[in-house]
Amino acid sequence: MDTDLRKPMEELSLICKGIGWEKRLCDLTDKDAQTLIFGLQNSRRIEGEVKLGKLEDDYYESTGVSAKTSIPF
Repeated sequence: MDTDLRKPMEELSLICKGIGWEKRLCDLTDKDAQTLIFGLQNSRRIEGEVKLGKLEDDYYESTGVSAKTSIPF
């Protein structure tokens, strides 16, 4: 396991603190969005914190699109 990496929620909190908690998503600059994506991609895998089935269900509920993590049969 990547024990030297931050947990995903810790990484998100750190980045949002730096960007500013009051900034809305629609107001993020390209730099802000890239920093957020990079930071989350380089944190621990969220599956280590939350069950994959719940993540898939939440993703579908939020986006209306099935996650590409499941075996398609």
